[in-house]
Amino acid sequence: MYKALLIFILFTSSPTAPADVAGQWKGNVSGQFDITVFFEVNGDKLTAKVQSQIGETVFTDGRIAGDDLLFTDQSFNGITIASLKGKVEGETINFTVNFQGQDMKGVLNKVK
Repeated sequence: MYKALLIFILFTSSPTAPADVAGQWKGNVSGQFDITVFFEVNGDKLTAKVQSQIGETVFTDGRIAGDDLLFTDQSFNGITIASLKGKVEGETINFTVNFQGQDMKGVLNKVK
C-alpha cells in the first residue's frame, strides 16, 4: 500500500516543464508601443531580443518555470527595467514590465 502511494506521488508531483516560448512573438505594451520579441530557451534560461520603435536590445539572464517567465535588472535604450514578469497562456503571453517605478501591462502573441 505505502509503496503504491509513494510511486503515485513520485509520478504525479514532477515539476512542470517550461512552456514553449522559443521563437517570434508580437504585441504591445499598454496599447502604446508595438514590440517584436525573439525568445531563445536553454533549459530554464531565457534570452529575448526585443525590437520596438524606440530601438532594439537583448534581455539576458531570464528564467522560465512552467508558464511563468521573469527578467530582472535589464536596460532598454538607456531605460532601466526593474522587472518583466509574464504568464504564458497557450500562444499568448500576458506580462507586466516595471520601469521607472511604473507597471505597464502588455500582451504578446506567437507568430506562426
